[in-house]
Formats: sequence, C-alpha cells, structure tokens
Amino acid sequence: MSEATTYVGMDVHKQDIAVCLLSGDGKEAQEWTVAHTKQSVHRLLRRLKRDGGSGVESAYEAGPCGYALMRQFQGAGVSCQVVAPSLVPVRPGERIKTDRRDARKLAEMLRAGLLVEVHPPSEEEEDMLDLAFGLTRTSRLGCQVVMTDTLDGLTVRLPESTRNLLLEG
Repeated sequence: MSEATTYVGMDVHKQDIAVCLLSGDGKEAQEWTVAHTKQSVHRLLRRLKRDGGSGVESAYEAGPCGYALMRQFQGAGVSCQVVAPSLVPVRPGERIKTDRRDARKLAEMLRAGLLVEVHPPSEEEEDMLDLAFGLTRTSRLGCQVVMTDTLDGLTVRLPESTRNLLLEG
C-alpha cells in the first residue's frame, strides 16, 4: 500500500524559513522555523525525506530570496514550486499575517492544488543579471544591459519606448 503525499509550505526570509508540514496520514500539522543557511536547509531536506514517506511536495512564494532554495530542494530530489504571491488565494477578512500562518496556508493551498507556479529562470538567465549596469537590490533590470563586443552575435530586442540614456545624456 502506498503512502500519501506530504505537503510542505515555507515562508522564506533572508535569516530564517518558517516551515509547515502536512503529513499525508492525517496527523496534525507540524510547524517549526529553521535558519536560512545551507547546512540548516540540508538538515531540513533530510528530515522531510525521513518524515515525508513516499512523496514530498513543497512550495514557497517568489520573493527577494530568489530560486536558490528551489534548486537546493530539487537537487536533493524533493519537489519544490515557487509560486506567485499575487495569485495565492486569500480568504475574506484574512488580515493577520505571520510567518507560521503563511507557511501553513501555502501547505494547505498546495495540497488543494490552488497555487500557480512561476517559471523560474535558468541559471544562465540569472547570470545575465551580472551584465546589468548599476543594478542594486531595489532596482528593476529594465534595459540596463551594456552591449559590448564580447556579446557579439547575441540578439537583443528592445521595447519601442526604451530610452538610451548613454546617448541622450
């Protein structure tokens, strides 16, 4: 007889990760917080594989922490979705937000199949950000890629409304 899937919701921040595990056997939800370090995530993955039975599905909202956590989970063989925060269903009157509640909500919504996964960029696409001029933590990429001779052969399509500030001063 096969075991039921375990669902994991995570509220991810720079310093820590709030985790909620909904086991497939109907037991009460388990909630805890782990540090957002490679070692702690590795221990979390070991625990999820041990306690998760035959299948573990996990999800967290897209945000400033990026896709490294998703890649770490997938590299360990654990399914992980990055979901669009604006498309997570909200109950009427639900105003109180805490990390634990957000993690539990994601686990419940994942189990119900109500989450919309975002398309994560490949590592090569993320590497293109290294070419961005003047990129800060709060800026949008926009059209900040500086074209040089080393990018010869690369096709770039710019929107019609793009302004070239290098030429316009």
